[in-house]
Amino acid sequence: DSEVSDRKDILGTLVKTHKEHPEDMTKHILSKTALQFMADGYTTTAEQIICTLYFIVVNHNVEEKLREEIDRVLDAKEDPNGDLTEDDINELKYLDMVFKESMRIAAFGGLPRYCTKSWKIPGSDFLIQKGTTIVIPVSSLQKDPEYWDEPEEFIPERFSEENKGKIRSGTFFPFGQGPRICLGNSYARILATVMMTHIIRNFTFEGQEKLPRKLKCGPESFLGPEGGLSIKFKKRDL
Repeated sequence: DSEVSDRKDILGTLVKTHKEHPEDMTKHILSKTALQFMADGYTTTAEQIICTLYFIVVNHNVEEKLREEIDRVLDAKEDPNGDLTEDDINELKYLDMVFKESMRIAAFGGLPRYCTKSWKIPGSDFLIQKGTTIVIPVSSLQKDPEYWDEPEEFIPERFSEENKGKIRSGTFFPFGQGPRICLGNSYARILATVMMTHIIRNFTFEGQEKLPRKLKCGPESFLGPEGGLSIKFKKRDL
């Protein structure tokens, strides 16, 4: 309807495109695209949040620093229990660093791409022919010791304002890069920030000493830890 198509978001753009070009954006394509957007965004984001929480609870110093930041930002609000605003989210810089470091370590194996024109790999004689399907090894690049110091260690400070400029282009792209970057980039960031903020704000954790310090993803999930995340939540006295 007109109310949906006037919205400045992906759903509004899809509906507007359907109205203006119904022969290209059919109702079938519109419904399938909306369904895929929610399905892809829900499962992957949910499991990434679980992985992020895993890294937080097995790194007590990270948990303390994160809770200190969240308490500072929320206690400064007129209503500490109110909704997070865009300004609040932008203030949670350490949480953003934690989330990015989690995505660096807990990454999917590869990203398939279709070569639209022949391209010679620099420094070699190998030519990727047009029409070839290639797989970019995302996980390997994001944990390659050639590009990352102590790549298996969880160090959120890699993504601080002072250090993020040192990250080599093409070695960190959990959502892909360029014009084909995942549409769920901003959605995942906002959803994860809101959920993690409320969890860390309202709970402490017990039982994390039983978890392996190194995350091992389970074969039955997309990114989730093997055996799930078995910890107890204890309500904080605020």
